[in-house]
Amino acid sequence: MDPVTVSVVATSVVSLISTAIVNAGKVVINKSSKEVAKYLGDIVGKNVSAVLNTVISQASDKPAANEAVEDILLEPENEDVKAALRRQIEKLMKKDEEFANKLAELLEEAKSEAKQIGVNITVSGSGSAASSGGVAAGKGGVAVQGNVKGGISMGGSDKKQL
Repeated sequence: MDPVTVSVVATSVVSLISTAIVNAGKVVINKSSKEVAKYLGDIVGKNVSAVLNTVISQASDKPAANEAVEDILLEPENEDVKAALRRQIEKLMKKDEEFANKLAELLEEAKSEAKQIGVNITVSGSGSAASSGGVAAGKGGVAVQGNVKGGISMGGSDKKQL
């Protein structure tokens, strides 16, 4: 799997997991990761639970990845915690193509359940993705949300200023 797609899938997985945990609320506090995954399956859906279970399984014998999973269960809204989990998932995906493909498949299967909790997942062939109202650009593209002012130079041999 190409690096851009790895990053896109990892970002989408973290968005899905953290939002599902936030939606589950206090019910999942002090629960093991397996118990949280089962509970999410009951309230959100089996596909969201499968995404979390797959990550838990892959991370179980890797201390840094396992710690990142445990941290997201405790602080699902903490951006640093999300970034740490995203990085660990990316590392796991780069080392194991089968795991990477499985996560991509599970994300596809979890799309309708994700929408129910406010997570919109879009992964396209060029590696662009947006989740939960984000902005994305495919390979070689530029994504901007908001306004851009001033001179903008586009790269290439004959640079154009907009």
